[in-house]
Amino acid sequence: MRGTRSNRDGFGAKVKVHVGDTVQVAELVSGSGYFSANAKELHFGLGRSDRIDRIEIQWPSGTRQTFSQLGVDQTLIIVEDEPSYRVVAKSKR
Repeated sequence: MRGTRSNRDGFGAKVKVHVGDTVQVAELVSGSGYFSANAKELHFGLGRSDRIDRIEIQWPSGTRQTFSQLGVDQTLIIVEDEPSYRVVAKSKR
């Protein structure tokens, strides 16, 4: 994730992933303890699902983005305010 109006790293962005009746929520944070840091990627375990119905992002600036009907087993870069995302890596099942 990369912020344009929010901070560049997208810290504080809240992401909801909808797969069928299941919704997973995660927030991108920079660290969670003394001298700690977290990866800048959010990982969602989707089991045997073959698609993501919807991803909703709320950026710290208040901007909201939604992407629908995405593939699974891939790494995406999402840029605040851009209408599409970029796939940077795919993995095989």
